[in-house]
Amino acid sequence: MAPLSWDAFLEAVKGGDAAHLTEDRLFDLAARLRVDAALMAPHVRFSREGYARNTLYRDASFEAICLCWLPGQGTPVHNHGRSFGVVHVYEGVMGCAGFRRVDDGTRDGHAVLERATLSLAAPGSLLLDRVGSIHRLFNPPEAAGPCVSLHFYAGPLDWMEVFDPGRDAVEVRPMQGEPVGPGCVEEL
Repeated sequence: MAPLSWDAFLEAVKGGDAAHLTEDRLFDLAARLRVDAALMAPHVRFSREGYARNTLYRDASFEAICLCWLPGQGTPVHNHGRSFGVVHVYEGVMGCAGFRRVDDGTRDGHAVLERATLSLAAPGSLLLDRVGSIHRLFNPPEAAGPCVSLHFYAGPLDWMEVFDPGRDAVEVRPMQGEPVGPGCVEEL
């Protein structure tokens, strides 16, 4: 399969009906995308307040975001609502803690989770975020340097559920217009 330029990648993911972009198709297209300094450099900006979310592209059906993480920065535990996505680790090492919901989901604002997986992804790795998957992404506190990742969402990502495992709580949080994520650090 031939590599894709950014413009060819966007043409492949944009438009069409809702069924044209499946999880497997997005993963395949992301694997073929040439991710290089020319694409990433304008979007690599860090914040000491928390990981930075820098949008590359957004329309009614697709979103691409560059996330920039200093050591110790990470997301809260979350899912992507009705969206699915692919993460490309461009620079550094990205940690991913996967969770599974063990309650029946019938109580508003209540969710009981257990950690299911813990992994580290090297530069060049691709991670598939299926609809409904619950995780926490982070640049490990002991990391030698920053982490930069490129996130593709079929949706786009308008809202997510954010979980607080310590309180067995969950809340829906809108995502539009949030340039900086929380700077939380979780003990592993």
